[in-house]
Amino acid sequence: MHPCCGNDLQRGTKIIGIVEIVWYALQLFFVVIALVFMVVLGVFAVNESNKQGENTNDENDKPPVAVLVAGLAVLGIVMLISCLTITISIIFGVILLKGSNQREIGKCKAWMIFRCVMWVLSLLSLLAGFVPGLWEVLVSPYFIWVTYTFIQELKNESPRSEGVVYHQAQKV
Repeated sequence: MHPCCGNDLQRGTKIIGIVEIVWYALQLFFVVIALVFMVVLGVFAVNESNKQGENTNDENDKPPVAVLVAGLAVLGIVMLISCLTITISIIFGVILLKGSNQREIGKCKAWMIFRCVMWVLSLLSLLAGFVPGLWEVLVSPYFIWVTYTFIQELKNESPRSEGVVYHQAQKV
C-alpha cells in the first residue's frame, strides 16, 4: 500500500519536513511567550509581596508568594525542557528536509529514529496519565510510514543512494 496515494514519496517527505519545521516553530514561539509571561508574573508577585510586607509588621500577614514562585519555577523548568525538545524537533525537521532533497538515506533514517523515539515517549506519557499532543500520538506514525517507504524506495534505486559512490575505472 502506498502511503501518499500514488504521489511522489520524495515530495511527501519534503512536505513532512516543512510541516514539522513550521509546527514546532509555532510551538516554540508560544512556549517562549508563556515562559516570558511566567517570569513577568513571578517578578510582579514578588514586588507586590514586598510592598505588602512593608506595610505590615506581622510575618503571618504576608501572602504565600514563596509557594507561587516555587510553582512558577517548577513550571518554568518544565517549559525550558519543552523548549529544548521542540528545538531538537525543528533541527530534525531540517535534517529530514535536507535528506529528502538530497535523497540521502542516512538523514531520513536519523529523522525516522528520532521520531520513533519521540512517539514511544508520547505513548509512555499517555500510559502514565499525562496527555501528550495528539500530533505526536496520531500524526507521527503516518509521517514515519511515509519516510520509511521513501527510504525503501531509495534503497531499491541504486547503490549510490546508500551514500556509496562508485567510480568507473579509467581506460588507459
